[in-house]
Amino acid sequence: MRNHKGEKPVVPQHLRTQNGTVPPKRQPYRTRRPREYLTPAEVEHLMQTAQRRGRYGHRDATMILLAYRHGFRVAELCALRWDQVDLKQGLVHVQRLKQGLPSVHPLRGPELRALRRVQRDMPSASYVFTTERGSPMTSAGFRKLLARTGDASTLAFPIHPHMLRHACGYKLALTMPPPPGVSPAAQQSAARGETVPQKQLPAEALLDIRRRLSMLPPRSPQRRQLIQATAQLYGVSEDTL
Repeated sequence: MRNHKGEKPVVPQHLRTQNGTVPPKRQPYRTRRPREYLTPAEVEHLMQTAQRRGRYGHRDATMILLAYRHGFRVAELCALRWDQVDLKQGLVHVQRLKQGLPSVHPLRGPELRALRRVQRDMPSASYVFTTERGSPMTSAGFRKLLARTGDASTLAFPIHPHMLRHACGYKLALTMPPPPGVSPAAQQSAARGETVPQKQLPAEALLDIRRRLSMLPPRSPQRRQLIQATAQLYGVSEDTL
């Protein structure tokens, strides 16, 4: 394609194709964003930005809230149905993908109020989150609306839905009581990805960590986050845990 002067437009080197058919190489994530999770303040900022965008800002903000609070994958979030939600008891049945174990999570006040408003807006829908025509939201649709919300926010890096799932584990790692022999400051530094020199893993700490791991689902993000944080705190291999 040529411009009005007849000159070929200049295409950046990293966007050029090879032989006109091979797409450019995928750039590493670390060149696009500093980390793969969001902090609680950044999630709150995303929700406020979503509320101000378009006619369905409340629906978009509620999707962000539930993905963050319950560690939903984007496909799990879009497949959520009203028969999985008990607004009277304040419970949601989480059906996991990728061989994850189903579980029941509590719904807190902000989530209950947001879901009741979503139900009032679309009372006849079977799925919790639907489009304007009543069909369920798709994974691609949520990725696009979250990307646009990130562009409209003040965040300096691009956003994708799985960062909300990582943000759930980051929040749990910060609020979970530290293991024996680990200070709260060291636990928070490890959750942020900072290297903290620690002594060898004590026996009582190993027993406590294994007890906590036995209470978590095998493939849950909380279990993975706890293993990674403990291994980084004590400088041991994850296989040890």
